Amino acid sequence: MINLPHEDYPMRIPATHLAIESKILPMDIKSLHKIHKKVFGDTPHGGKFREVNVRVGSHVAPEHSQVSALIKKLLVKTYMGLSSIHSPLMQNEEALIDWYTDFETIHPFQDGNGRVGGIVVAQYSHLWFPEKGWMASQQ
Repeated sequence: MINLPHEDYPMRIPATHLAIESKILPMDIKSLHKIHKKVFGDTPHGGKFREVNVRVGSHVAPEHSQVSALIKKLLVKTYMGLSSIHSPLMQNEEALIDWYTDFETIHPFQDGNGRVGGIVVAQYSHLWFPEKGWMASQQ
């Protein structure tokens, strides 16, 4: 289960399952917004990148004005010489873990970043490694 210890658990489990199963691929900014809205559509920030600056523990996320550009760059970033997250050449677990880590570091949404990142990981891992089931980060 994604984001088990969060305060909104278990309220968002059904929406998270629906978002995972919706298979919103290939990944782009619209897809990220769509996934976030599926899970957080009942909040004022549902489906939108954050418009505030945030600190997560000791990590200060990039300025909110940089989020869109950083996510665009992340979606086409080279991982281990591979062209983008949806490239058939990127179908390895290490590249997916690197993508997830970078996504969480950017922290594009006001809330729900771990859940959205986990949904993306689950969708791609199932696409690329169906024999392993729906892998997602445990948070």
